[in-house]
Amino acid sequence: MKKRIVPISIAVALVAISVLCAFTIIRISQNRTANNSTAEVSMYTEVTSKTTSIKSEETQTNANETVNSTTKTEKAKSKKKLSTTATDESVKDNFAETTLTSKKRANSTKKTPTDTGTTQNDNVINAKDNHNITTPNNRTNNQKTSTTAVTSNQKAKTTASAKISTVNSKSTTTAKQTPETTTAPIVTLPPLTPVDPNYELFGAYYEAAEQTLKNMTLDEKVSQMFLSSYPGYWTAQNEVNSNCPAGYVLFAADFQYHTPYSISSELNTLKSNSKYGLLLGADEEGGEVVRVSMFSAFRSYRFQSPQTLFNQGGLQAIFDEAEEKAVLLKNIGLNYNLAPVLDMPRNSYSYIYGRTLGQDAQTTAEFAAGVVNIMISNGMLATLKHFPGYGDNVDTHVGVAVDYRDRATFDNEDLVPFVSGIQAGAPMIMVNHNIIMCMDGSKPASLSEEVHRVLREDLGFTGLIV
Repeated sequence: MKKRIVPISIAVALVAISVLCAFTIIRISQNRTANNSTAEVSMYTEVTSKTTSIKSEETQTNANETVNSTTKTEKAKSKKKLSTTATDESVKDNFAETTLTSKKRANSTKKTPTDTGTTQNDNVINAKDNHNITTPNNRTNNQKTSTTAVTSNQKAKTTASAKISTVNSKSTTTAKQTPETTTAPIVTLPPLTPVDPNYELFGAYYEAAEQTLKNMTLDEKVSQMFLSSYPGYWTAQNEVNSNCPAGYVLFAADFQYHTPYSISSELNTLKSNSKYGLLLGADEEGGEVVRVSMFSAFRSYRFQSPQTLFNQGGLQAIFDEAEEKAVLLKNIGLNYNLAPVLDMPRNSYSYIYGRTLGQDAQTTAEFAAGVVNIMISNGMLATLKHFPGYGDNVDTHVGVAVDYRDRATFDNEDLVPFVSGIQAGAPMIMVNHNIIMCMDGSKPASLSEEVHRVLREDLGFTGLIV
């Protein structure tokens, strides 16, 4: 019996120990689980705290950027306001300077010019034939109309100024930002009469011309009756050596790829190789029709139309630009200009209107005499056009124009500027292609014997008819 009790006691003790171990293990496991949960909660709390801090920093950054953006915007507005104010002041200063210059120029026209040489803004270059070429540089932004060169013949220029003294009361632009259309001053002119029938424009050269004609071949005589379009240097050189043409008319394409130096060298070479000399010219009217000044190599902007210049500063503004134009054309090798336009259309929608002065007969007559005198004093030949007056007729480049006005209208209006130009010494007149019914209803004026008779006999013109 005693032998069995011992094992049972041992078994009970082992069970108790096992239970105690199991309980201990369970407690340890529960403690570990609790510790892990606490660590996870602590970690989560730390992450959340960091995330909140980052978001707070981003919010602060965005706020700072918003403040900076607002500050920059305010600065930009302030700068823009300052810039606008400066621009307004600049415009006012420029306009004030323009007005002051215009007043000074108007006062200076009452005096005879005495200065010689070229202005500071001239660009002087040497041509192949050792002539100096003066080409005007860019003008200032306020576009002051000033003469870019002074004629080398002061006596001729003084005479020209005396001849146009009747237009010394030219109106200038008033001190307003938007220039108003200038009304021509009322001028009472004496009746315009034809030139003295005994006067011959080229009379001093007739004897020498007769001797030259005796030595010319028939082909040369015929060639001397033509002004043809410029065919390019090499073709022109061949024609000059063989046929001796009277000269050429140059168009825009003939200047497009040239500089003042290159075209002057080319044309001066042709003139020096010509047996009888050459007439070289272009249509440089100003405004719609320009051949030279449309290219920046020759001028920073094209010459303006007579109407535009008249509205800016009266006839004096036209005369100022006419002198600059004459100097430029001469210095690039030309010796005549197919201008001024003396037509007087009545309607502003007429084909020819934009190229004209757009004023009455008396003002247009002053315009004609002044421009002719200025061109002659600067060594250029003027060409009055389009005789006997274009009127409101259609473009004869593309159609046939028939003029039904009576002769009295021509005598009292259209012919008046031409008589003025002839009296001023214009050496060339271009005849239009209109059919003038009161003179010759069967032929265009350019081919009409009667129209040429009116020009030669009634008006006494002895120069060249083109």
